[in-house]
Amino acid sequence: MAYVGTPIDTTNQFQSLQGKRFSGDGSTTAFTLDIAPTSVFDIEVFVENVRQDPNSAYTLNGTTLTFAAAPASGTNSIYVIHQAKAVGTINAPIGGTIDMNGVELVLDEDGDTSITADTDDQIDFRVGGSDKYTMTSDTFTARNNVTALSSTTTANVRVQNSTTGSNSTDGLLIQATGNDVYINNYENADMYFRTNNSDRLKITSGGKILVNTTTADNGMINSKGADTTGDNACYGLERGSNKGTIGLSSTGDLTIKAANGEVRVEDSGGNSTVVSPHNFSVIPDGESEELAWSYYSRKGDEENDFNNSKYISTDITKVIRKLENLTGEKFIYKGIGSTDDGSTVSQNIIQSLTDRVETLETEMTALKARVTTLEG
Repeated sequence: MAYVGTPIDTTNQFQSLQGKRFSGDGSTTAFTLDIAPTSVFDIEVFVENVRQDPNSAYTLNGTTLTFAAAPASGTNSIYVIHQAKAVGTINAPIGGTIDMNGVELVLDEDGDTSITADTDDQIDFRVGGSDKYTMTSDTFTARNNVTALSSTTTANVRVQNSTTGSNSTDGLLIQATGNDVYINNYENADMYFRTNNSDRLKITSGGKILVNTTTADNGMINSKGADTTGDNACYGLERGSNKGTIGLSSTGDLTIKAANGEVRVEDSGGNSTVVSPHNFSVIPDGESEELAWSYYSRKGDEENDFNNSKYISTDITKVIRKLENLTGEKFIYKGIGSTDDGSTVSQNIIQSLTDRVETLETEMTALKARVTTLEG
């Protein structure tokens, strides 16, 4: 007939009981044991040969036995007996293994915290009666929270793989230093932020911030600005090789710059006006002089249907030069730095016409006098 009951422990034997004696002095409550019991029920405590109640008479903290009340004075009046090993307790053989074969390893007294490997190549950690963590050959799953605690002012979480390497300067580092938090990609590579499984924000290895674009050269750059030097530019845009910036200088000047084209404003009616006044693309003779200023406006889908968009353009500098010539008054001032170039108006057509009219009036008066003389 097969054996019925708890299997016999064939590898272990009962150990001898161990004890410790102390002398009470009427004031001391804490005594140090040689061995740290697991619980108050793993030892028997006697004072003056009276067994003490483990539920109320004493407590344990490691090897420290503390009485609720100081035992009375007496030589070797206190003694402690450690319980022997229970039947069926198994020690792992030195240098060997124990085949649990999927059996749950219970870790606490009430049986709701354990480690189980009842699924092939998977370890489940149960805490408080429910699975909290799962480990497989390549995945660690935490069902609630993962906390990185540090005894210093810095706590780190590293993410590395076979490509990044596994040194302290490889992969991704999430670090809390004091109250500051750092997310550091040690690799010379980009960082992506996604929602709905789509790229929404990208930080390139060169420091560009691209928002809602999948094209490497399109997007928004929060840095010193595209195609600029120094610290003045604080916001930039790029589309392919075309670049533009909005810069704020240390003196408070705001500059809008198009590195490869014009600066425009467009209203809700589709009227697009060039703010940078140097577009002479539709004026046959081009700009009338260096630094000439133009007015240029276009209506329509210039980017996708340019040939059907309407425009108007004027060389404003040329118009003002004509006005100078008519009036003889100087309206345009040019120079270098803050020094005027000293140029003058080349002619005054109105004054010339006025002088010519006065001359004609004089000549008419003389002609009338001669006619009167001849008639007389």
